[in-house]
Amino acid sequence: MRTVPKILYFLCFVGLATTAALTLNGMVTPSMSEPLFRAVLAAAVAGAPGLIHRRLWPLGVVLLPLAAYFLLRTTIPVPATVEGIAGQYHFYAQTLRDGAHAYLSGFFPFKLGDPGELQLLIAFCVFWLVGVSSFVGLSLRRAVPAIAIMLVLIGFSFTVDTIARALWTSMLFLILSACLLTRSPSERPRPRRRSRRVRTPP
Repeated sequence: MRTVPKILYFLCFVGLATTAALTLNGMVTPSMSEPLFRAVLAAAVAGAPGLIHRRLWPLGVVLLPLAAYFLLRTTIPVPATVEGIAGQYHFYAQTLRDGAHAYLSGFFPFKLGDPGELQLLIAFCVFWLVGVSSFVGLSLRRAVPAIAIMLVLIGFSFTVDTIARALWTSMLFLILSACLLTRSPSERPRPRRRSRRVRTPP
């Protein structure tokens, strides 16, 4: 797979994942499009080493947790009172638990407040869904399972979004899915190799 097709394939995936992730923007107020796009971009880049070279796909297993940590730090910075790796872990674990509690006890559309536990939870969930999809679709170059994972996000949007906007989003999702399938190396028919006939001497 050459460089230009790889770039086009990657851009198709980012467009598809961004479309699916931004559908969740309808469930919150004010908009959180920037954290969602940051989660999509970080997950897509971290899960794509195998797209550069097939043998680099195990690197995605290492980069995805590092990118998740980057997302956590950029969404809600660690307070000055928190020290050490263990302190950061407990801080973000508690923040995600608070976000889950706010989700279960709230109503659509959710109002994002400060410090933004619910925003962190949504961005974190989007990151891992896109990250797994990126690892499968980009590093392992399997477009169909990657699209199936993205359907989780686009399907959830039907429960929180208006019918008109969900319809346009679904149409764009289908178009980008078709583009991803056409650019996927696993979906292209491989050229048959001509068998060489060995001529026997007369």
